[in-house]
Order: sequence, then C-alpha cells, then structure tokens
Amino acid sequence: MKNMSISLNKKAIERKLNVIRPIYVSKTTGSTNDDARALVKSHETAVVLSECQTFGKGRLSRNFYSPAKEGLYMSFLLRPRLKGSDAGLITSFAAVCVVRALNSLTGLDAKIKWINDVVVGKKKLCGILTEGELNSSGDYSYVIIGIGINVSQVSFPDDISSKATSVLIETGKYIDRNLLASMIINEMDSISVAIKSPDFFKEYLSYSCVVGKEFEMDGKVVRVTGIKEDMSLIIEQEGKQKVCQPEEITFHDNY
Repeated sequence: MKNMSISLNKKAIERKLNVIRPIYVSKTTGSTNDDARALVKSHETAVVLSECQTFGKGRLSRNFYSPAKEGLYMSFLLRPRLKGSDAGLITSFAAVCVVRALNSLTGLDAKIKWINDVVVGKKKLCGILTEGELNSSGDYSYVIIGIGINVSQVSFPDDISSKATSVLIETGKYIDRNLLASMIINEMDSISVAIKSPDFFKEYLSYSCVVGKEFEMDGKVVRVTGIKEDMSLIIEQEGKQKVCQPEEITFHDNY
C-alpha cells in the first residue's frame, strides 16, 4: 500500500498552535528525546519532531519502532513547576493529552495502559517516555517528554506484530500528522496547572484500562484494584493490598 501521509511541516504545525514556541522538524534523527536534551542550555522550551528515528527510545531501555513517515515522533522540552515525585503524573498527563487528541481527530476509543502506553483494544498505539533532571531542591530543572504514535503503519516487525497497531489499521484512514502534532502541543500547554487538578485525575481514570486486570510481579499474578493520585497502582496479592511503582511491573499481553 502506498504511503499517503503528508510530510511533517513546521509552518503547518505552527498555524494551529495556541501559543507559538520553537519547533524543529528533521527528516531523520537518532532520538527526538536526545535532540530535545541538546537544546536544554539554549532554550526554555521547544518541541522536536522527526520523520524517522534510528534509535527511538522506549521504557526499560527498549527500542521504539520508528519507520520513516509512518509515525508521529515528537519530544517536548518543558520547564514545569513540578517535583521529582511528580514523575508518574507527568507521563500520565502526556498520555491524557495524546488520548484527547487522538480520539477527537480519529474517532477512536483509545485508552491508557498504565503507565506510559496508549492502546486500542489490547494493542499499543503510542508509547511515552519521560526523562528529566532535578535540582538540589528536588524540583525539575527540565523535563523531556517523548511521544511516539503509530500512524500509518500497515505491518510491524515480527516481535511486536501481535502487540502493536496504528491509526491506519484501526480506522482505514490516513490522518494529517501536522494537525495531530499541533493538537497534542496545545493540550500539553497547561501541564503545570492541570496536572494538580482533581479533574485531570478523574479524566485519567476514565481512560485507564488496567483496573481489575492482572499482571505479573515477582513471578506471581496479581490484580489491580485501583490507582492512587500519584499514579502508583493499588494491587491485591495473596489477599493483601499493596502499592506498586512502574519499575516493579510487567503486564501480561492479555491485560
């Protein structure tokens, strides 16, 4: 199938923004997160996008499959007034922004698979990776949020083919990646304020698809019974309640 995607275009993205900020678009890069980090000393904020990543980053040092002109690969350099303890909130807020934009533009019913994946059904549509640096007070000096969305892929490598999907596969339609990028950027504008709002947490819960599901921890199957406001999970293991952090958890494919 011929790829009908419109190329990423800085001016097309800027035309739809509520607030203008530095936007950088490249044909190929190693990682947009690394590109954003290279701007830390010279920029207060910025958004970096690329048509292709050769070393796209995922959680737990995994690679993120990033073929040319088939996805939306973007990273934000932000200076939110947040603490290191807010790391889970930052990733979760980005996930909500992606779901808002995707569902509005495509009509999909995308959900959030805690903590950093956006899914349709049981297949991954988007991954999010948050990195940053803390100052001596424990506040973020800067945050880099990388977002990778599968847009027009029709197939995936064998190792992820049963776990991944794209907007094109789910809808049968090509979408304007420039419009999607601008929608996500606009949604991200309010991060420092909205992330502490009770409404944000309620919205996150409405998109979550893990409560009541099972996952593996320490070789044992446990059940998610809730999510706390700091985005840690409440689980039940052997009849006892426990709070878990992201690094402790591996979800089953059939979560």
